[in-house]
Amino acid sequence: MPAPDPTRAPTCPATTSTPSPHAHLSHRRTPITSSERSRDRLLGAWAVVSTPIVIYLVAGLFKPEVTDRPLGVVVLLALLLGIEAFTRGFFLAYAVRVVLVIGAVVLAGEFAGHWQIVSYWVLVSVAVVVLVVNLRDALRR
Repeated sequence: MPAPDPTRAPTCPATTSTPSPHAHLSHRRTPITSSERSRDRLLGAWAVVSTPIVIYLVAGLFKPEVTDRPLGVVVLLALLLGIEAFTRGFFLAYAVRVVLVIGAVVLAGEFAGHWQIVSYWVLVSVAVVVLVVNLRDALRR
C-alpha cells in the first residue's frame, strides 16, 4: 500500500451520509483578506479600550456631583454594548433587542401608571378568547 501524499487534502467519500471526522480538514487555508484584517484590528483596538471605559463608568457611579447616575450608567452601558456589537458584526441584532427592551420598559411604565385599566382590558380580552373557544367547541358537538 503506498504512503499517503502529505500535500493532498483528505476527502470525504461521496457515498456516506455523515461527514468524516476529518471533513473539516479538506478545505485549503486561504490568505486573510483585508476586510478580516481590518475587523481584527478593530477588535484589537476595542479590546484595549473597552475595559478602562467600563472601569471609568463604574467610577462615575461614585462621583458625588452627578445626580442622574442610574440613567447615565444605563445610557453609557447601552452605548458600550452597541460598540461591542458593531465590532463583532452583530449590530442589527443588538438594535432590535434594544428596541424590544425599550418597548417592554414603556409598557411596564404604562401598566404601573394605569394598572386598573390595563388589567381590565387584559381580562376582557381573555374572556372574549375563552368565549370564542367555548363556542367553537359547542358547535363541533
